[in-house]
Amino acid sequence: FKATLEAFINDWYGTPHRMGGMSKSGVDCSGFVIIAYQEVFGREFHGRRAEDIFGEMKALKQEELAFGDLVFFKVKGRRIDHVGIYIGNGEFAHTSSSRGVMISKLSNPYWSKRFFKGGRYQS
Repeated sequence: FKATLEAFINDWYGTPHRMGGMSKSGVDCSGFVIIAYQEVFGREFHGRRAEDIFGEMKALKQEELAFGDLVFFKVKGRRIDHVGIYIGNGEFAHTSSSRGVMISKLSNPYWSKRFFKGGRYQS
């Protein structure tokens, strides 16, 4: 799956952010994760928002993260409102509202302060 996921991320890299978006013309953080999991892993989520997706995962600590797991953040307040895909080496792919689909580091002060938990898909 590693090469497939990396190719997917490269393909979508730079796609602009659009709230509720589910296409190359614009995608939001959960849309990006939902499409990646469908195309790369053949897996479906029932929910559409980051907090719904978290409810469908097995929660993980940051040290337990493996390639392809999800990372969840609380950016604006007390609820989970951001999600990305962990790609190893402390990095994750996600849709940023300002820069679109990109790769960031969990160690970045902005993200480390807002990190909530990791999540692993339970089949």
